[in-house]
Amino acid sequence: MRSTVGEIEHLHSLSEGEESRAFGFRWNGEDLVLRINASRRDFDMDRMAGERFSAADLPIPAIRLIAPMGRYYACVSERALGTTLQDLAAGGAYDYGRAICSLLDRLERCDMARGQGYGPISPDGLGRHRSWSEFLLSMTARDWTFLSPVEAARLPQLLGRIESEAEYKTEVRRLIHGDFGSNNVLVADGRVTGLIDWSEAMVGDSLYDLANIFFWRPWLDCMEQQCRYVIENEPHRLDQRDRLVTYAIHIGLGTAYEAAKAGDEALADWALDRCHALLEDGL
Repeated sequence: MRSTVGEIEHLHSLSEGEESRAFGFRWNGEDLVLRINASRRDFDMDRMAGERFSAADLPIPAIRLIAPMGRYYACVSERALGTTLQDLAAGGAYDYGRAICSLLDRLERCDMARGQGYGPISPDGLGRHRSWSEFLLSMTARDWTFLSPVEAARLPQLLGRIESEAEYKTEVRRLIHGDFGSNNVLVADGRVTGLIDWSEAMVGDSLYDLANIFFWRPWLDCMEQQCRYVIENEPHRLDQRDRLVTYAIHIGLGTAYEAAKAGDEALADWALDRCHALLEDGL
């Protein structure tokens, strides 16, 4: 960093994501963040989000630099002050429920008319699928042979739920963060101070972000507290409850699939059990 930007101060480790090392430092009196990753794509996604959506009143830290660093890539960005929802004390996320819901509304209002495609987007803003329905149905085309015979016998129920939802052809073009509600949302003093890590950003039905919170509610206290806030204070957000359940199951199947590929059998089993609980009991 010194060879690139000059003298820096107070370099120290920060809480890290699943794929990046993170450090804080000061440069010219400003607090900045350095992240190091084996892939450049996630950093390019963050830059794209900052350039396209910061005008929509989304608290996205600006990217200052993306550069190769040996076989890795370095990214320098502004530092969003505050604490992640996941790092709050037990019960603490409930008090930020109103601010979180307001942020979801701002995400929904983002203009996505300039792009093309649906589902996961690339750094140039283009969606991977021709329609939202095609994105949903892509889950049914995956190779599920890793499932045990017992789980394989239960899979058709879950995939059938997704196929039924896809028939409604909800082809809305809204911005979806894609990994919303825990360690990617920073808060302080009653407000959201940062929305980070846009690697999973998508275009489609904005209810998908709310479904992510409800899928993970038994896993993380911060998710449970946000769900409690919505149920108790803004229940109108659950008017399309069946669709939310379907999206939560879609998220769970994706989680189980990726966990199985990574060899994390415990998470894969938990995600599948959560999907079946959603199917039987709802949100």
